[in-house]
Amino acid sequence: MAPVQPNASVAATGLGIRYIGEYAYAYSGVKASAATPATFLDFTTGAGFIVADLQCYNHAINGAGNNLQYQVFLNDIMVIAQTNFDQNNPYNRLRLIVPPFTRYVVKVDNLSGAADNASVSLTGRVYGAE
Repeated sequence: MAPVQPNASVAATGLGIRYIGEYAYAYSGVKASAATPATFLDFTTGAGFIVADLQCYNHAINGAGNNLQYQVFLNDIMVIAQTNFDQNNPYNRLRLIVPPFTRYVVKVDNLSGAADNASVSLTGRVYGAE
């Protein structure tokens, strides 16, 4: 991989993934979740596999009673569905290995039906991308 240039902007939010040397990250930004699953991340990985942590955050605007479910799909196959993370708890972390050339999607569904805010971030080390 080519080195990151000093004037390059590598910080970003959105659906995609960013590679920085041997590392990768994706951050959805704070978005609304609702009674139907909303897509928070959606990208296809590159040549290497990623040993990653997915962190899920509940930015509750409606107080108690939220029932957020975080759904992770690899090539349209749901591999994780985790419900009821505490608000902004740093231990809300799911460890996973993302294979190369894999479509990775994270959706958030508010099972209680009320609109609320959430975010997800993925950080990890990339192996085998040489």
